[in-house]
Amino acid sequence: NIGSQSAVFTERWVKTIFEGESSSTRRDLVQIPLHGKLDAIVDNGNELEVFDYKTREGMSVNEIKGETKNSNGDYFRQLVFYRLLLSDEPHWKGKKITPALVFISPDKKGRCPIITLPITSEDIDKVKQQIQSVIDSVWSGDLLSKKCDDPDCEWCALAKVSSEVG
Repeated sequence: NIGSQSAVFTERWVKTIFEGESSSTRRDLVQIPLHGKLDAIVDNGNELEVFDYKTREGMSVNEIKGETKNSNGDYFRQLVFYRLLLSDEPHWKGKKITPALVFISPDKKGRCPIITLPITSEDIDKVKQQIQSVIDSVWSGDLLSKKCDDPDCEWCALAKVSSEVG
């Protein structure tokens, strides 16, 4: 529901700085730039509605959050990341941020659902911990030596190639 006082932004790049720690014994503060391209943002004054379009049929909330056997939570993590980006953006700081997924491939009944998911401070802390884990992995060099469980992981394949070259 877009009112006359709303502003709509499409394919908008949003940036912020993530403050993490180095993996050194001193645990120095490191600042990592983060950015993301958001499909659509509707600024309704006190609230930002963020829409991320998916070219697939709808999913259940449990699938989106990675709570089923065949899902990993990447879509939910993406929405949490977008909220993290927007909450520190000076232009929108202090506004309520409501993220949603828009599934644009109709299901068998012709529905293209829009799923809005609440994001808690625990969800944001979890994503921040995951970002810090990546910083730790890069800082220590483990990024190039550790492998994940996905046999098709492009990053693990890149690490394998770089270790063979080095």
